[in-house]
Amino acid sequence: MIPMYWWEGYHGLQTVMRRISHGKKPYVFNFGDQLSPLVVSLLSGQRIQHSTSSYKLLALGSIFFSLRDHDIVWGSGLIKPSHVAFAASRKMVKYAAVRGPKTRDILISHGIDCPEIYGDPALLLPSLIKNDVEKRYTIGLVPHFYHYDAFKEKLGNKYNFKLIDVERPYDAVVRDILSCEIILSSSLHGLIIGEAYGIPSLLLTMSEPSQDDIFKFEDYFHGTKRSLKFVNFSRIHNLNQLANIALSSTELLSYNTNPLLSSFPFPRNEAAHISAPGWNSSDFTSWIFKSSVRPPQWYIPAKFH
Repeated sequence: MIPMYWWEGYHGLQTVMRRISHGKKPYVFNFGDQLSPLVVSLLSGQRIQHSTSSYKLLALGSIFFSLRDHDIVWGSGLIKPSHVAFAASRKMVKYAAVRGPKTRDILISHGIDCPEIYGDPALLLPSLIKNDVEKRYTIGLVPHFYHYDAFKEKLGNKYNFKLIDVERPYDAVVRDILSCEIILSSSLHGLIIGEAYGIPSLLLTMSEPSQDDIFKFEDYFHGTKRSLKFVNFSRIHNLNQLANIALSSTELLSYNTNPLLSSFPFPRNEAAHISAPGWNSSDFTSWIFKSSVRPPQWYIPAKFH
């Protein structure tokens, strides 16, 4: 059993009540966070236990706020520079890998030892679960959960595209992404999943972004040896033209997964994925429940926020 922390979707009572008043679930079941225990369980062949205590693993996500003494970081990154305070206040944390060099540089500047190993663990998914999803849409739009309503309102029914709700179950979201030829996303893991599986993907911002707004995106892109490119969503007048920009100007991912894989801080089950079906397999759900993997279970929210 591996203890891990991933964000449970809790934003505080005020946000919970507002979501309920808008007919939404009280918590944000964000697919990127749910992928974290999936990846770790597939790599290790072990069951995963959600934990908020010390001696736990932090993998996918900008979750440095959850750090405790003696934790292990493998692939997480800072959401903004000020969150280094959470790392600086903890003792005996092992950094096996971080999302990108912007996170590492800030850690190093605060006297925290961190290896030069970069990558979001979701990049390993193609080696764990094959893509057997047929293309059905030209354009897939993946808004961050904050942006979903704004995307829907602005674009309406003017274009033929797939609007992907990241609050659906993680496997459904991944299948939706893989069914598209081009991904336009304001969600970091919308971009990462698209790129990992070879789909041209472009970042959309909701306005002219501040450095804090794009910090995690730059961190990820620099960690894969590329510069960040984005388009301001508020200035979109022609979605099809934007799709052409994504096809012509995005730099397809060329990423060596070996350093990130080698830095995995637990014994690896080399045969864990051999019998795994593809994302679109009819027995995907039964395989998840029969294997060492368990879909994330939701606990009383941690008081980290």
